[in-house]
Amino acid sequence: MSSGYHNKVLRVDLTKGRTRIEHTDERFYKVFLGGAGMGAKILLDEVPSHVDPFQPANKVVFATGPFQSTRIPGSAKWSLISKSPMTHTFGDSAAGASFGPSLRGCGLDAIVVEGRSPSPVYLWIEDGTVELRDASALWGLETFDTIDAMKSDTSKKASVAAIGPAGERLVRFACVVVDKHSYAGRSGIGAVLGSKKFKGIALSGSATPSFFDGGALDDIRKDITRTMARSDRGKELRAWGTPGGFATYNALDNTPKKNWDGSSWTEEGKEMETPHYNEALNVKPKACISCPLACHRHVSFEHPSYGVDGPGPEYETLAMLGANCLVREVRAVAKANDLCNRYGMDTISAGSAIALAMEAYEKGWFPPHVIGDLHIDWGDPAIVLHLIDLIGKREGIGSIMAEGAATLGATLGKEGYAVHVRGLDVPGHDPRLSYSLSVNYATGTRGACHYRGCPEETEIGGFLLPEYGVTKKPRFFEVEDKTRLAVIHQNFGAIMGSAVLCAFMFVEGEASISRYLDALNAMTGWGWSFEDLSRCGERIYNFQRLVNIRDGKGPAYDVLPKKLLTPAPDGARMGKAPPFDDMMQECYKLRGWTKEGYPTREMLASVGIEPSLYEDHFDLATMKEVIK
Repeated sequence: MSSGYHNKVLRVDLTKGRTRIEHTDERFYKVFLGGAGMGAKILLDEVPSHVDPFQPANKVVFATGPFQSTRIPGSAKWSLISKSPMTHTFGDSAAGASFGPSLRGCGLDAIVVEGRSPSPVYLWIEDGTVELRDASALWGLETFDTIDAMKSDTSKKASVAAIGPAGERLVRFACVVVDKHSYAGRSGIGAVLGSKKFKGIALSGSATPSFFDGGALDDIRKDITRTMARSDRGKELRAWGTPGGFATYNALDNTPKKNWDGSSWTEEGKEMETPHYNEALNVKPKACISCPLACHRHVSFEHPSYGVDGPGPEYETLAMLGANCLVREVRAVAKANDLCNRYGMDTISAGSAIALAMEAYEKGWFPPHVIGDLHIDWGDPAIVLHLIDLIGKREGIGSIMAEGAATLGATLGKEGYAVHVRGLDVPGHDPRLSYSLSVNYATGTRGACHYRGCPEETEIGGFLLPEYGVTKKPRFFEVEDKTRLAVIHQNFGAIMGSAVLCAFMFVEGEASISRYLDALNAMTGWGWSFEDLSRCGERIYNFQRLVNIRDGKGPAYDVLPKKLLTPAPDGARMGKAPPFDDMMQECYKLRGWTKEGYPTREMLASVGIEPSLYEDHFDLATMKEVIK
């Protein structure tokens, strides 16, 4: 057995109602670490390109990395991987709370769910005991009620990850809700679980893997925790959460408005800003397990039409359900967030679909029989709440919107107005301000993403990566080194998604990559240098790229929607747009790919991807065209 891992993966066959333990070895973890790296390997090996995401042959991987048993800050994270119903290729998401450490506490590194149950079920794991249980009474329940019921049926100590009605009804951007305060939001994997009649997983366990040097690991954990306790950026994050960035982002026109067509919205966005956000919503910080930063918000308030007592909206939700729909009332956005949480759907994609519907209504694109008597006006909080209900229930126009903004745009004959990459909606950061994001979005292996690579945090917030040579904040609208910055962040993001760690520990907590590498070596005894770690990130990113290519979502999809290449007529971004084509060619060159955007065998080998890892999945004719 290797140090730092249990070397065990639980396989759950829902069609047969059976479970089994599969043993892994150290060589596998040295290549893929865990998390999203492990998930990519399983997708390439076991889910053929022709498989639809909602077919039983698709698989869902609940995966940890080496850190989840360490209590090191950021180790609450865990990864969720499947073929995405949004992109029809590699999809992953991540959440926190206490599910990741609980999964490791059950003596497992991952759970792979496959097949389709004839009736609703959920999985209960307590230490070494595994049981599939009937979930018929839970089917139809909203997420928070589901989690309460599963804990009542199993253990109050259990950590629960579950879907809601949106996942059951195959809303393509359905998410997985964890312990009622964290969300595996992106890629629509909640809908994949719904297609399998799988309501969720409850876990409770206390197992710990062996560590190479447990004493050194404990010293490193204490050192990292002290560093974060002293961090000024960390204290700000605890005080304001991610909404603390709204004022800065909005002033820079980084925040989307009016389905990405607007620019200046400074006065209109005042309600979203802190400290008003905290005061209006009666905020309390909420942390994942072993985290000193507590970025989550718990809100509690009354309103003449509704109240909320639960998780508050993050920055992305304020951006997509607020600014992008021109809704300026922060309590209305908090209620919209609450509805999405309870249905179990991603707020980014929900906001994208609603903003497109608002534009379509304004411009008269909806056929009368589709729109009925609805008035989908910009800035109307009541219609936003109503549309979320329709999407969650798949009723009326909500049934079309539940397919996602890309499908809504195609249905209306207005594909170019849906702002997405590979089918995944663009989050609330504008590549016309942070040019590095243009490359980051276009070549994102799960689609447009600000987290599997967050170069905007360097351009806007000055987040530096000295181990990678990123030692100063670049200037806005300058092209030099922006492509390199995107590539570095994508490789770093691949490590975060596979290790599995929360990037806020580095972005806001001011922890160093080198200190976390010390922890990895204390766990495993691998003795890795930073160059070894960097190569691992590049390897995992390129492997995910291979999954994209195998699934027909390769270089032809390395594009940005026209809206994100159209300069603003006024405001901070007036007249500015990235030189996208030139930056993409630079990206391919920096990556060591062909000028068409394909990896070469030599490049793959240089980062540790030998032909045996991928060659069986490309026939010879395809190989000539794909892997040059």
